Formats: sequence, structure tokens, C-alpha cells
Amino acid sequence: MSTRKVIENYYEYLNNGFAQGDLSKWVGIFAEDFVMDEQLAGRQEGVQPMAILADKMLEGYTKWIMHLRKVLVEGDQAFVLWEVEATTSNGVDINTKGANYYRVKNDKVVYLSNYHDSVPFNTDVAFTSMRT
Repeated sequence: MSTRKVIENYYEYLNNGFAQGDLSKWVGIFAEDFVMDEQLAGRQEGVQPMAILADKMLEGYTKWIMHLRKVLVEGDQAFVLWEVEATTSNGVDINTKGANYYRVKNDKVVYLSNYHDSVPFNTDVAFTSMRT
């Protein structure tokens, strides 16, 4: 599978899975040795933190849609500009833009870093914790 297809699947699995209340397919796109440098949660290693994040997202948000705005792919790397529309479980709307950098290997995401305005995700307003 191409890097572009893995990235397209990432967003399809996230958006459709959230709408269906089951993010297991999205979690399945991450490699067992996955590493993420997440702007709010810091460095996360392994697929387990993503499973925790998936559960927390389903609890903490009533709406979560990520729109792809631009995808640039070179070999096993991708850079994505996105926009998110979300509503927290306490009714706060979040709309912001950001960028993600990915590395893909064997049809799995092995590395992800993200960059976005953190103000809309203020912990007083929105869920941000990846820890149990």
C-alpha cells in the first residue's frame, strides 16, 4: 500500500470510526513500535497510548471530524495540513488547523508529530489527556 493510501486511511478510519463509536480500525493503523511527539501529551511510545487516546476521545467528544486540506508525500514520509471540527462532551466547539508529519513502514504509521494552536485544547475546555 502506498504512503498516501495509509494516510488517507488514517483520516477515514478516524472520522468514520468516531462517527460509529469504534476507533479500533484507526488504532490498528499504528505499528506496535509506534512513536509520537504530540504537542499536548508529549512523547508517546507504542500502540497502547493510541488505544487509550481512542477511548478517551470517544468519552470526551461528541463530534470529531478531521478534514484533510493538503497531503504531501515523499517516499515513506507524509506531511498533512488539516482542520478539525469537534465538540467536547460538555458542549464546547473546537475548530482549529494544524499539521502532522508521518513516517510509514509496512503499511503502518511508525512515527507521528503534530503542530497546532494549543489554545482551543485548553484542559479547562477540552479533553487532552492520553493517560489512564
